[in-house]
Amino acid sequence: MTSTAHEAYAAARDVLLRHRTDYDAAVAQFEWPDITGDFNWALDWFDELARGNEDIALWIVEEDGAEEKFTFEQMRTRSDKLAAWLREQGIGQGDPILLMLGNQVELWDAMLAIMKIGAVIAPTTTALGASDLRERIARSEAKGIIVGAADAGKLYWAAEAEPDVLLMSAGQAEGFLDIRAAQERDEAPSCKVVTRADDPLLLYFTSGTTSRPKLVMHTQVSYPSATSRRCTGSACSPETSTSRSPPPAGPSTRGAASSPPGSPERRSSSTTTRASTPAPF
Repeated sequence: MTSTAHEAYAAARDVLLRHRTDYDAAVAQFEWPDITGDFNWALDWFDELARGNEDIALWIVEEDGAEEKFTFEQMRTRSDKLAAWLREQGIGQGDPILLMLGNQVELWDAMLAIMKIGAVIAPTTTALGASDLRERIARSEAKGIIVGAADAGKLYWAAEAEPDVLLMSAGQAEGFLDIRAAQERDEAPSCKVVTRADDPLLLYFTSGTTSRPKLVMHTQVSYPSATSRRCTGSACSPETSTSRSPPPAGPSTRGAASSPPGSPERRSSSTTTRASTPAPF
């Protein structure tokens, strides 16, 4: 049964899609969805769209032409498995998780899974070095970090300096737990975590162009809604939507901001990521 929160979020999104080529109309008619009480974007929005949906949600194209495609139902199931695995490792509601992955399926698995357990995503660019990671782990108060296996070496210091931070990788790396093990289970129970609409969903570090990067917080409602607004003036539509990974800046002051997957296509140095109907944002 579709929740009132789901309907409110859908109404706000649909205004932007309807006026995606008319910026002035979108500005005039858009209102932030009036969602209070319990709301979890991954459970109350994404899973409701994804359950039983065999349309392509994620389409990764490598520079060499290799492709991977995942349906909405597959992404729902994959993220459920990873969510259960994360909870088994001791990650819980409100725990910030630093996420440093490239355009790969595990990025999307992790974003959805972290949301589902009520933890907080702190996305960061793979360009960071050891000193930057040390600072961001400390300032975000991260309880865990997920990196690509190739970047695990940047955390050579972490096991000794940050023994309470869970080290995880997408792929095998010495001293790290491999999140890909989560997909080996036959099935995973759906999450039943309750989050509030104004609970933290995502922590960003600003670019730090003019001063030290600041820590900015998005809620369960503000980040998805803000991400939807990126489609204004673009070719996004429910029928032909493209998706991109979270901006490379991730979670010291924690200020409230005014995007899970869903907005114009992004081409990285190695991959292009596309999503298709229905638009996941």
